[in-house]
Amino acid sequence: MPIMEKLYGFKEFQTVLRAQVAHDCVNEVNGMDDDPCELVTHALHCILQHY
Repeated sequence: MPIMEKLYGFKEFQTVLRAQVAHDCVNEVNGMDDDPCELVTHALHCILQHY
């Protein structure tokens, strides 16, 4: 059992991973100079790819 599962429990571990994916995707999109709608589209696409 990975240490993260021991620390957070299985459900909490999944939540932590999801939050990390969302955070990473938002950071990736923050550097782009696009239309706000395009930024949201890119962020959502990134999140869906990594889930």
